[in-house]
Amino acid sequence: MKYVIIGGTHAGISAARTILKANAQADVLIVEMKENVSYISSGINLFFDGTVDDLADASYATPDLLKSEGIKLMLGSEVLNVNTQDKRLYVVSGDEQYSYVDYDKLILANGSKVVKPRIKGIDNENVVLYKDLEESKRAVERLNSAGKRILIVGAGLAGLALASSIYEGRKGKDVDITMVEAMEGILTHYVDQEISSRLINDLKEKGVKFILRNDVHAINVDNNDKVISVSTTDQEIDCDLVVFSVGLKPNNDFLRGAIDLNQNNTIKIDDYMHTSDEHIYAAGDNVEFRQTVSQHRSYQPLVNNAVKGAIVAAYNCTGLFKPIKVETTQGTTGTKLFGHYIATTGITEENAPYIGLNVLSSTIEEEIEYNYVKNNSKIVVKVIYEKDTEVIVGAQIYSENNILDTINVMSVAINMRMTMAKLATMDFYFNPAYNKALNSLNEVALARTIKPCRISK
Repeated sequence: MKYVIIGGTHAGISAARTILKANAQADVLIVEMKENVSYISSGINLFFDGTVDDLADASYATPDLLKSEGIKLMLGSEVLNVNTQDKRLYVVSGDEQYSYVDYDKLILANGSKVVKPRIKGIDNENVVLYKDLEESKRAVERLNSAGKRILIVGAGLAGLALASSIYEGRKGKDVDITMVEAMEGILTHYVDQEISSRLINDLKEKGVKFILRNDVHAINVDNNDKVISVSTTDQEIDCDLVVFSVGLKPNNDFLRGAIDLNQNNTIKIDDYMHTSDEHIYAAGDNVEFRQTVSQHRSYQPLVNNAVKGAIVAAYNCTGLFKPIKVETTQGTTGTKLFGHYIATTGITEENAPYIGLNVLSSTIEEEIEYNYVKNNSKIVVKVIYEKDTEVIVGAQIYSENNILDTINVMSVAINMRMTMAKLATMDFYFNPAYNKALNSLNEVALARTIKPCRISK
């Protein structure tokens, strides 16, 4: 049995390794259009904050390592067409060297690409879009050589993470960061306005400027083709370099006519990661995942979704086990931005009405204590729950302390349809050297479930 996987990043490598765990004798080939594998798309952030000295080090596997594990590689090879009738890929490699690759089972892990707006000036050398290693190298070169006035379009996770890493890398000096966002707040897919506003205020103290409710319509250059400003919905902003971080889109154009695609160009799959073709599975940034709360599919390109989908696709395509379903997703995320940790899972209170939910929320803000001594650091916890059932559907946590792992508890709570009453008395460990007797998650649930009452005489 020959297994061919298109794509050599998170989903593709996870699928290859899973197949070999199931069958050590399997013939597994990864076809990757780049000359490298396993590059982390946020590697540019690791470079600027000093975690890695070379962008090429922002990876978790080398070609030699994968080969030693029994995985065959075909790098620098782009799949142009999939012939499902003959189970054959049409591939171009290097200097237009064309060849065929046959398969018995195919896993599509071809990922996504950055959205490139169609606006004036987008192709200027000081306009940066990045995702893969070569794009990231170019971005670093331009960011290091351009002036200090950096304008980032898009205040989502990727845009804010880049801004944070640049700021930290330069120790807050010789950098002037402006962020332009079309929405009314930042991280609007992940947090409500009250958390967004806190983050904005904290970042403004670092000197970051925000232009909200504005779209970029043009990039303006001088007579030497040097970027001097951008034109937005209602103003012109001076800058030396522009970074676009406005989202990703699935890289599925070559699949048209071969398998069924959705209107947004994602691959149609079932809960077993199976496509419309019986011999083809798909996983990663090229598919939609079913959301736990709404039970609807949506496009949410996150590494955690890509990896778990790839594992399910790999197990199922071997035919060696009873088919397993992929778990629904809560869209759980966590990151550090300008010295502040923020983590989210599930839906926001503001987005709940759009999926037909009537919700309430509970928010607490308290000082963090160790050894019963307050350390002047606060934690903000918000939990969103259904009004009628009190089933938890979302959570947001924000602090200067590393609270990222806490969000995993809330992700499980949403997946298991836990109620606020149960969370209020849930058992958490206590050690006076590290925390307090009543966990913040207990506190936020108690704030809504235990209400004062008057006993009649």
